[in-house]
Amino acid sequence: SVGVPGTPKGLELASKKFGKLPWVRVVEPVSDLCSEGFNVSDALARVLKAQEKSIERRPSLRDLFLVNETGKLLQEGDVFRRPVLAATLKRLAQYGAADFYSGLLSKNILTDIRSKGSILNTDDMGSYEAIAEGAIKVPAGVTSSLLTSPRPSGGPALAMAASLLKGLVPLMRTPDLGLQYHLLVEVFKQSLSHRMDTSLAYSDSQVSKRGNDKLQNITRTMSGEEVRPSVPGTDDAAFRDAGIPDSVAVLDPSGDAVVVFSDMHGLFGSQVYSNTTDVIFNAALKEFAVTTAAGSSGTSNEVQYLPGTRAPTTMAPAIVVEDSGDVRQFLTVCGSGNQTLTAAMQILWRTLHTNLTVKEAIDAPRLHHPLVPDVLYAEKEFP
Repeated sequence: SVGVPGTPKGLELASKKFGKLPWVRVVEPVSDLCSEGFNVSDALARVLKAQEKSIERRPSLRDLFLVNETGKLLQEGDVFRRPVLAATLKRLAQYGAADFYSGLLSKNILTDIRSKGSILNTDDMGSYEAIAEGAIKVPAGVTSSLLTSPRPSGGPALAMAASLLKGLVPLMRTPDLGLQYHLLVEVFKQSLSHRMDTSLAYSDSQVSKRGNDKLQNITRTMSGEEVRPSVPGTDDAAFRDAGIPDSVAVLDPSGDAVVVFSDMHGLFGSQVYSNTTDVIFNAALKEFAVTTAAGSSGTSNEVQYLPGTRAPTTMAPAIVVEDSGDVRQFLTVCGSGNQTLTAAMQILWRTLHTNLTVKEAIDAPRLHHPLVPDVLYAEKEFP
């Protein structure tokens, strides 16, 4: 289930395009941190405890996360050292990301993961390139726009929702709460129903043109009459939990905003571990076991499993900017499954089109409709 990791080349490309420090000065502090060790956080300790049985079944992960002196899992506050990963990062700092894909690191990685059943080969690793694409930008508020990541992320779905919500403002300001929530749920369903085309259909080849065509349409502002009830398929795997991603958002004093995200497609990814590099690999290929929402009626996604196809994720880092250029808010949209997207859609609605503050919008109870299965969920406190 391991796909070619994109993080090393992605970060290196970002550093070359926008960074001021030499690459070695960016990477070496992280290497030093791995060598010296860092304290296990509460979040990591809870994840380790929840995955204890799974970790115990895998000798490599067991050796990584067990304290040698006690034979117990790392606990909150324990110092966690990763000297092998520190050496890997030192080499990345010295030779650049290319070494991860076609150098000594690549050779060691392929030897390790192929011994565990992976089918990745030198051509897969060597042909991978990071791609710089422009952000999706759509009008979102009265005087603001939403910028988010393009496919294969959840950005197109979030952008479509932002555009729909702005167009529906006159209708959604009705005192009829039932109508307001009905329209909100239809926004969920419309946006998620297009996610498969705009997120999955992303290959380095021209096979992905259908997804490109879809992207041209998401900036439209739709009237209430155009929000049609979506008819999902019956394949409940079509919108499976996408794993546990992570993200970092930074706003500097000059107003430059950055959101970085990474998705392992599951806790500890595929749980395939490279002993010689101390890298845990993703489970990206499991995302291609899905079909389009209409798949049960005979429509299949034609780019699945093709070489060069990039794995989808529900992550949708976003920035709301005023027409003046000032940053209004960040949405890291980092979570598992489509619920992270519908949560972000509700926060957008409440912060841009009602009088709620960001904290009030986050704290407010939410609705969720995953599209598949056709079920509406509500928090106990709702509305």
